[in-house]
Amino acid sequence: MIELKIEGSIKKINELQGKKGAYRNVADQYLPIGPQTEKEQNLNWDIVYKSIVENIFHLTCKNRDWDELRAQLVDKIRNNRETKDLIDILQQTYLEKEGFKKSTPFYYLVCNGKAQARTKTMVAIFDRLFYFSEKNTPITKGNNFLETLVNENFISLCDEIIKDKSQYPYLPFLAKLFHNDINTLLKNSDYFLDELHNFVELYSFLYLTQLTVNLVTPDSRYKEPESRKLYFILENEKASQERHDCRTYGFNYLFSKNTGLAWKLFPYLGYLDLITDVPIWRIEPQQDEAFIGKINELNKLIAQLFEIPTIHFNDIKAAINHGLTTQIEIFKKSERSSANEKVVNVFKDVFCRNFKTDRKKAGMHFVLKTNMVLLVTNLIIGTHQKMLIDEVIEGFQQRGIWFDIKSKGALLKLYENIGNIEKLSDSGDAVYVKSTI
Repeated sequence: MIELKIEGSIKKINELQGKKGAYRNVADQYLPIGPQTEKEQNLNWDIVYKSIVENIFHLTCKNRDWDELRAQLVDKIRNNRETKDLIDILQQTYLEKEGFKKSTPFYYLVCNGKAQARTKTMVAIFDRLFYFSEKNTPITKGNNFLETLVNENFISLCDEIIKDKSQYPYLPFLAKLFHNDINTLLKNSDYFLDELHNFVELYSFLYLTQLTVNLVTPDSRYKEPESRKLYFILENEKASQERHDCRTYGFNYLFSKNTGLAWKLFPYLGYLDLITDVPIWRIEPQQDEAFIGKINELNKLIAQLFEIPTIHFNDIKAAINHGLTTQIEIFKKSERSSANEKVVNVFKDVFCRNFKTDRKKAGMHFVLKTNMVLLVTNLIIGTHQKMLIDEVIEGFQQRGIWFDIKSKGALLKLYENIGNIEKLSDSGDAVYVKSTI
């Protein structure tokens, strides 16, 4: 309950009076980055992939490792008189780790690692992205009867798992798109295996960037999130400081040292965690006076702890906004600024690693590489086979990838070079983009 959370926070902050060094900024409910270096994050992606595939098929291997599962598979196939003669060839091909990995998504279920803090948060984020998804029938059919045989026997060794869906996603618009996109990937098991890593990298990036813009921007903070402006260029496209949208709502919009929104994400989430476990936009604006009074009391106690002036507000949004401002002041006036810098650096250098480019005089830009352009294009088109280019561009925008007029032209040129454009008239009035799957 919201009120119980804030009451516990008030009690905790009251007990810290005179011990401001013990005040902790905890943001791990929605942020998979802590105030450590990249290496110290200990984010285990194998566990994240495992959870994603568990969500897709509602299957689990629990914590068995590959050697244990392989031995069970071998025994099961060898002890079946209809398949025992195939065991030698299977052991040389699909029952070797790399062969299994290349042939089936069930490979990702085999992981016995123990999740640390950042990994748990990343797993929880993807769990919430699956909020609108339904159980998918496990893909048993392989490219040949041997793959099918291995898949069927593997599934028989798994248990059914029902993931908890009690936590509503912070970005429901992105979760709905994720649901559609994961289903598109699953239409082709080979494509799923080829693109899973890119897909997870893409949605990790989209989640963090859209969370930042929706939460940190004051006029969107209390509204249900939607795709907010973030402008990208293509990797072979010329950049320029004269391009207003890319300059205003591009890389520096998030990461400029002085005005970048990303610098407020960690402090903001830490403060909001003291108030509620639900997304801040889900708090009813017409809360009663008692609840607003508790926010003012929390703000007052935090301000006293750090000897910062505070103001009482009668409006819930104004009271929360004041608390957020106070939290930023705390970070600016203490060693906490270095902790925040580590968070921003991991965000920028790890999660944005393949989505940024330094164009020297033209500055830093968000970039979409050709492999990602094609992946997102195929996800947008889905089962339609082809779509009007304006609809494709709208699909990018819905996912948080915006293009200015020059980038739209570069995108059309890229499609023409690849050969997945279809024009229904010489005038070019109807330009269709075709899937490459």
